[in-house]
Amino acid sequence: MVGTGTPSFGSTAYPGSFHRAEGRRRGSREGYDGAVLALLLWVPVAAAGPFVLEIGPPVDVDLPGRHARPFVDATGAWRLAFGRSGSFHAVPLDVETLRVDLEAQQTLVPLGIGIDHGFVSCPDGGWLHVASSHGAHLDDGATATLLDADLRILAQRALLRDSPHLATNDMALVCGAGLRGAAFAERGVEGGDEVTGDWFFALDDAFFDGGAAIPVDVSPSTRVTGNSMRWLEDDRQLHIFGMERDIGLRVAIFDENLALRSLEDRPAPPAPRVGWWASGIAPVGGGALLVHMAADPVVPWNLDTGDVALVVLGPDLTVLEQHALTALPPPNGAMRPGIAVDGDTVVVSFDVGGAIQLQRLRIDRAAFLALDAEAGGGGAG
Repeated sequence: MVGTGTPSFGSTAYPGSFHRAEGRRRGSREGYDGAVLALLLWVPVAAAGPFVLEIGPPVDVDLPGRHARPFVDATGAWRLAFGRSGSFHAVPLDVETLRVDLEAQQTLVPLGIGIDHGFVSCPDGGWLHVASSHGAHLDDGATATLLDADLRILAQRALLRDSPHLATNDMALVCGAGLRGAAFAERGVEGGDEVTGDWFFALDDAFFDGGAAIPVDVSPSTRVTGNSMRWLEDDRQLHIFGMERDIGLRVAIFDENLALRSLEDRPAPPAPRVGWWASGIAPVGGGALLVHMAADPVVPWNLDTGDVALVVLGPDLTVLEQHALTALPPPNGAMRPGIAVDGDTVVVSFDVGGAIQLQRLRIDRAAFLALDAEAGGGGAG
């Protein structure tokens, strides 16, 4: 339930100052020369550890786009989804070569107004897509779309329009059997970087049938912008994953009524790097793989770009491994990482200067399944 005084975001009737909330400043550039040496020591490796066995090099797939998300479709074929020209598209992906078939491009969500895109799988084999849009302000609108297992649109509805209070860019999505929805951050004070509130909108069948999506305050001490969520059906819990420069990984755990139960802090990336934008989570057996951005704050990256890193999580959210995936030359780094897993193959996506790049990893699937057996659960395959 939303308490008295909660703003009505659906009607966009909440006053607020304008601020594009798309990341945080990560420190000054003083000491950059020393940071370059540290950067050279932080490189991808071919053989990594007991869970992640191989990390391949980044591959430019010669495809302009943003918010790229690799996935496996209902036929078992790999595909790559991405946003471009206001809509959301997909192309076949050869997972061995990481090449795409541009001639077979399919437009999944032909919006024409989409700016940032979120795309997550649902337990029935379908998909949830949400796109931000510009109206009276930057990133003040959002449209939600449900697709079936064959990637056909089942339902579509505007969630927000001309909202002066919420920043709809880089939204976090979840699609579970017990919970389906999107989370957005409030706009901060103009010119500021302080963390403000976060709000979750349930995108259930009632919403797509015309009902109201009531915003629920899910403000942990991390921002949902650029981060990720998952629903644990057995535990009836929502996990929101975020990266904070002064904390490291923070997982906010909510119950099925979206009441905050705990905040779990985990180790930060190896110094001197800080992490942000934990934007891709993939369950594997009794664990999970989380991709995020990481960089030394004194290196002069453009905007919120940097390198891509990976965290291996155990069933109790223990950090089992941390890996650098890229060692990109500044100032133009990566943004918006995504991840998908099929068998022992992992594909990580990101874009550099609006050009999509992919990496293929190999994991020890048996090690992840052993985690599930040790926990006595029925984790994701």
